[in-house]
Amino acid sequence: MFKGGTHFGILNKMSKKKQYNRIKLEINLSHLKHNFYQIKQQFSNQKILCVVKNNAYGHGVKELAKVLHEADFFGVADISAAVSLRNQNIKTPLVVMGGIWDDLDFEYGVKNNISFILYEKYQVDIIEKFEKRTNLPYDIWLKIDTGMNRLGIQMTEAKNVIENISSFTNLASITIMTHFANADNLNEKAMLKQLKNWDSILVEIKKSDKSTLITCANSSMLLNYPKITEDIIRPGLMLYGVYPETKNAINNPFNLKPVMTLKSNIISIKHVKKGESVGYGSRWVASKDSIIAIIPIGYGDGYYRYAKDGTPVLIKGQRAYLAGRVSMNMIGVDVTHLKKIKIGDESTLWGEGLRIEEIEQMNGASSYDMLISAGSKAEATYIK
Repeated sequence: MFKGGTHFGILNKMSKKKQYNRIKLEINLSHLKHNFYQIKQQFSNQKILCVVKNNAYGHGVKELAKVLHEADFFGVADISAAVSLRNQNIKTPLVVMGGIWDDLDFEYGVKNNISFILYEKYQVDIIEKFEKRTNLPYDIWLKIDTGMNRLGIQMTEAKNVIENISSFTNLASITIMTHFANADNLNEKAMLKQLKNWDSILVEIKKSDKSTLITCANSSMLLNYPKITEDIIRPGLMLYGVYPETKNAINNPFNLKPVMTLKSNIISIKHVKKGESVGYGSRWVASKDSIIAIIPIGYGDGYYRYAKDGTPVLIKGQRAYLAGRVSMNMIGVDVTHLKKIKIGDESTLWGEGLRIEEIEQMNGASSYDMLISAGSKAEATYIK
């Protein structure tokens, strides 16, 4: 039995030096600034709404919001995220993209420079209720469903809703918005239909006597249609140095730099004979005598669970390749062709030197999923 006051050796050592972390999540704030200014330079006449939903796509919204202080707005998912930013003394105007549920939330927003997106008629009723008991001025963001069939006022109702909202006494400004389902292909049939519907909405907007702004451009739209002239742009993924489509990563028109880098270290090296297998299901079989590095990261840590054999990993800046199925907290990597590989050597799963888009394309994965998942599992280190 262990007696009280007994110190385990490893705990004693850890108290004297920095604790070992098997996963290193590095967030490069200089790269974030670079990406923001790339966007700002290209779209110098537009206001910028930086989308920071889901903890800034896993990057850490509190730290990133401070760096992005020149943004005109931050887009958050819900009122709780907005309240959290205000409690952290972030002063930038906020837009709650998930909308409102009651007039009390709306009142809190009005008093704290937080606006809400309206996408259902019942939310218009909430505004009317608010108008009856206060004279506070406010802004509205009205989302029109031009064909994505997710959120937004239906096209058949849009004219009446815009006219109704425009009559509100305390309304200071309206921002009319939509979201495109196929912004990566402007010639796609559904996209052309959405663009036509959007143009018809813009005609109605001109009839309003209220101050009206318009916005439709997310990252894909900005990359594929850089001549966009609308009032507000809404970059999300590209802020974090990731291109929504692989073709944009190849052409690299904005020279975006990855903000997140996911790293670990080799913890074991195996010498595998020709014909032997590695990992669950014996998927990878050595075609020759091979050297396999074991890295303590897996799908439980945000790495893509279904990554294929041959998915690249950087070892000391050199390319090695996934060998075998991804386990919960481990992967095997074929390093046979590399020299002087040893336990403790650093590996990069994605980020600087190995773009996440390459992992995404090879495996049919989603960079959104990988960023958010990794960001939720590991404690980030912020590099200025």
